[in-house]
Amino acid sequence: VKVRRSGLRHMDQRESRRQKKKEKKGQRQGPEENYLGPKMADTRTLDSAIQQALDNMLQVMKSSFEALKRDSLDPIQKAVDQLNQRLDAQDVKVKELGEAVEEQADAQTVAALEVDGLKERQRRLLDRVEELENRVRRNNLRMVGLPEGAEGADAAAFVADLLKQLMGAEAFPRPLELEGAHRVQARQGRLGGPPRPMVIRFHRFVDKERVLQWAKSARSSAWNNSVLRIYQDLSQEVARRRAAFKNVKEVLFKKHVKFGLLFPARLWVTHQGQHHYFSEPEEAMDFVRDLGLVPKGGPKDAS
Repeated sequence: VKVRRSGLRHMDQRESRRQKKKEKKGQRQGPEENYLGPKMADTRTLDSAIQQALDNMLQVMKSSFEALKRDSLDPIQKAVDQLNQRLDAQDVKVKELGEAVEEQADAQTVAALEVDGLKERQRRLLDRVEELENRVRRNNLRMVGLPEGAEGADAAAFVADLLKQLMGAEAFPRPLELEGAHRVQARQGRLGGPPRPMVIRFHRFVDKERVLQWAKSARSSAWNNSVLRIYQDLSQEVARRRAAFKNVKEVLFKKHVKFGLLFPARLWVTHQGQHHYFSEPEEAMDFVRDLGLVPKGGPKDAS
């Protein structure tokens, strides 16, 4: 029992000491809390003031930025807007120019087609004029090599007698009638130069053909120390086209190949029983080369 009572006293003493410690601790903490209270209040006031100052600074900065934007960026924006307006206007002009160019291109296309049509029409008209001119010359022959002045005053009568002498009177079953004879309208060459050709117009086509066939077979005739040749009278263009076959004809003649010219300017060649026709001298010369009538690298054309 004594031990139990002694333990209880010790417990009470410990509890009493604990209680005293708490009271002492409470006494120490009470003044500290009373001391920190005003400081916490001042800190809150300071934070509020700082926040207000920061808000004021932010507002000032916003106002300054707005002023800077208004003073600096607005003129730039206006310039950009003006530039956009100019670009829009340029776009409109470019579009209008593009449409004008397209219209012009269409007009040029139409004009080109019209020009091509006119060229084709001109070509057909020239061909028709060429045909009519050669039809007019259908009864004409040209005599080359007759000395100047040999015909005298009556050229037609002189040529009629000359043809009878060259061909023989029996060549014409009826009197040879000529509608006219004259020298070509070209300036006479210098003294000693070749005489101007004589154009002979026959009254009848059959007489002209008879003389032409005789001239082709005889090729040339001597008269008073002059060599006379007779050809069909052709327009200048047809004569030029026929003359382009000159080199080819010379080769064919030397090689004894039969050939001839069809009106207006088409060469025919007979080789090994086959007939070949050429409208261009280059084609004819290539054919002659292929036959081996001329060496490679020989005459290239007939010009």
